[in-house]
Amino acid sequence: AGPVIPPAIPESYAHDPFAAEPILEHLRHLNADTASIQQLLHAADADVHLHSARIRAVLDNDPAIIQTYDPTTDEAYLERSERRRQNEDEIRRLDEECDAILRLLDVGPSRTQMTQSEVLQERLERWGRALELYVWLGGGGAADAIGAGGAG
Repeated sequence: AGPVIPPAIPESYAHDPFAAEPILEHLRHLNADTASIQQLLHAADADVHLHSARIRAVLDNDPAIIQTYDPTTDEAYLERSERRRQNEDEIRRLDEECDAILRLLDVGPSRTQMTQSEVLQERLERWGRALELYVWLGGGGAADAIGAGGAG
């Protein structure tokens, strides 16, 4: 038999807590028409923390975790937060460099007297950066120029 599921933990968490859909209890209690964006974000964060606490409670077979769960001590939560911060930093950096990345697609070799191999390597690096730009920022705006064959 699986772990004992206390009433505070929905049955959907019992068999595979990682497959359980979060139940948006905090968001449901808000009036979407009158709630501020801050209230909506706060409720969404509370629902994420409750979902994480329920998963941890099932995995550890300890329903008390729901009352004491603190995301600042949850390794998985901290790792996800760090990855999200790194991703946001990468997106911000690429967004700042977008024009330069696209401009370099149409520019010739960076110096004279380069071998064919060096020229090819430089072009591949430039297209690699353009691909990163497209993957991270998606279509739209300047990133669409990649699909059109360069910046100009």
